[in-house]
Amino acid sequence: MRILYAAIAVLFAILPPSTAEAQTPACNIANPPAGCGNNMFFVQVDMLVNGTGVPYGGTDPNCGASNNDQALIAILGQLAQRPDAAGLKTAAGDLFKWLGDSGVYRQVANSVGGMAHDVLLRNGPRATYASCGLLAALIPSNASYQGYRISNTDIDASPQDPGRVGGCTPGQDCSNGYSRFISIPELKDSNGIRVVSTTFENWSHNRRRVGQLIVFFTMPPGATPPHPM
Repeated sequence: MRILYAAIAVLFAILPPSTAEAQTPACNIANPPAGCGNNMFFVQVDMLVNGTGVPYGGTDPNCGASNNDQALIAILGQLAQRPDAAGLKTAAGDLFKWLGDSGVYRQVANSVGGMAHDVLLRNGPRATYASCGLLAALIPSNASYQGYRISNTDIDASPQDPGRVGGCTPGQDCSNGYSRFISIPELKDSNGIRVVSTTFENWSHNRRRVGQLIVFFTMPPGATPPHPM
C-alpha cells in the first residue's frame, strides 16, 4: 500500500504542462475517422515529457507503468467519493490538467499522507531509465470508447525537421526514436468515472517530447453532448 501511495504522490507531484480539447465533434478533426457522425466526439491530451538528462545505454527503458495504472484506479476511486462526482461522469477532457488547474489534486494527494507522500511531493519522480508521463482522457459514463490516435512531437527539433513529429504504435519505438507509448490506451472505470489512459516514455537525454493521445467516443442517440471540464 505504501508503494501505491508513493505512486499516487508521484502523479500529483509532477503534473506536467498539458492541454486538452473536449466536446469537439470527431468529424472536425484532421483526417476524421471513418463513420464519424453527430454523436461522435474526441478528447485530445498533450503532455510534455522532458529528456532524462543522462544518455540511456540499455535495451528496455522502463518507468513502472503498473504503478501508474494502480495509482490511476486509486485516484478514480477517490474522485468517485467526492460530492461533485456526478459532474465528472458527464464530462470529457484531460483528467490531470483538470486536477492541477482546479487544485483538487492536493485534496486527493493529502488523503494518502505519509512520509513517502511528503518526500515525493518535494522531489518529484526518479525514473531509472526513462522520463514518463501518464495521459488520461476523461469520457462520459454513458459514452462508448471507439478508438485512439497516438503520436509525439520533439519540441526541440526544427519545424522543418521531418523527424519532429513521430508516428507511434503501442509497445514499439516511435518513428523519431527514443520514445514510445508502452501500451494500447485502455478504458478504466471506477463507479462511473471513466478514463482512457496510457503511459508515454521518453528516454532521449536532451530532447523534450510532447506525447499526444486522441480518444474517439460516441454518445447514445439523443444523449446530451459531453461538457468540457
